[in-house]
Amino acid sequence: MSPSPSTKHQRISSKLQIKFGNFLEGKSCELFPAPYDIELKKENMEGSKIIIPDISIICDKSGFTDARYVGVPSLIVEILSPSNQSHDLITKLNLYMNYGVKEYWIVIRC
Repeated sequence: MSPSPSTKHQRISSKLQIKFGNFLEGKSCELFPAPYDIELKKENMEGSKIIIPDISIICDKSGFTDARYVGVPSLIVEILSPSNQSHDLITKLNLYMNYGVKEYWIVIRC
């Protein structure tokens, strides 16, 4: 079992959620903070991959199920932790590019 995110990580996530929430007010896109399962799935690709990003912005409502979102979010935000830098900077970046995520933000904790 992975440890819970640090206090600093949670503070950053909370501030981003507030800012995104205010920006998205009255718009059709929705914000989903972790933990929320996203099943990355693309029409021209075989298979799918379950991910749990720190923050997802989803504009295409057709992929919602009771348990998760199936499809490709418009924006994924990951808050970089010292223990997962290479995973977020290389592995996740390549995965998200392959599935066609429009924007991937990496937030560096200072």
